Amino acid sequence: MNVSLVPDEIMQQEIRPLLAVDIIEQLHRQFALLSGGRGKDGAPIIIFPEYSSFSEVPEEDFLNVVTYLTSIPSLDAASIGFVIVMDRRKDKWSSVKASLSRIAGAFPGNLQLVLVLRPSRFFQRAISDIGFKMHKDDFKMKIVMLNSLSDLHGHVEKGQLTRELGGSLEYCHSQWMHHRTAVENFAMTVKNHGPDAAETRVENQTTVERLLAQLDETENAFEQFWCKHHLKLEQCLQLRHFEQDFREVKVSLDSLMDSLTGLSDIGDCVARVEYLLKELKTLEEKALPTLEKAQLHALHGGPANPERPLRCGLYPTQMRGAPAGL
Repeated sequence: MNVSLVPDEIMQQEIRPLLAVDIIEQLHRQFALLSGGRGKDGAPIIIFPEYSSFSEVPEEDFLNVVTYLTSIPSLDAASIGFVIVMDRRKDKWSSVKASLSRIAGAFPGNLQLVLVLRPSRFFQRAISDIGFKMHKDDFKMKIVMLNSLSDLHGHVEKGQLTRELGGSLEYCHSQWMHHRTAVENFAMTVKNHGPDAAETRVENQTTVERLLAQLDETENAFEQFWCKHHLKLEQCLQLRHFEQDFREVKVSLDSLMDSLTGLSDIGDCVARVEYLLKELKTLEEKALPTLEKAQLHALHGGPANPERPLRCGLYPTQMRGAPAGL
């Protein structure tokens, strides 16, 4: 064996980056997440969710997961610095301190800011206040202790936080892991078949063209379906509005009919007749808007009928026929 060749061989060996498949079990534990959220300056956010056994995570597992997560964002994003959000509302100050010490001592990337949701229980919160003031200089990193989710939202927009942190960012860990492994498997396949680059390019181009053709067909089919479905929805909405308006007009007409029935007396003297005429006139003025609305609904709900003029005079015989004429 030629020992002098060993160093050269070592130097020529390509260092393979850490892949999700290498630490799949550690990632499944979800003690640290890269949800895709960004800080206000574009800094990638790493979340340390509530995890009661965080102190029991082996140092190697912690370092592997954090190293892998910090390797995913682009170099430009990573150069801004990472923002860590730690949810320790159900924890104790001793655990919070241990977590901060572990991050301060082993975080492999450029760390910009650590946001900590402190313990929510009164006694532990009081201890954390005192403990943080005493030890904040020991951590050698910028830490902000937060009392509530609203405090957190003052530092990070809700759209960049998961639902567990009061945000609206959709995140599914199992789906994230599936996507990561698929992307990395594809990258490794392309890399391992680089002598076949030309053939692979042709195959990929054919596959992409086939998929694009299928996408066009699907898009056209969906567009045709949507045009018909949208028309049905619009017609259904118009019908529902018409039904609602009809019920309202029907109630008003029934009320007017009851009022008119109360004026059926023809009067036994001049004063009584004048009073009834005055009441009838008042009722007619009151009923006119409802009758106009009813006539519009009748025209809108069916074919126009020029032989059905708008009823402007309120006489008993006309009112009795009004609802039936709609």
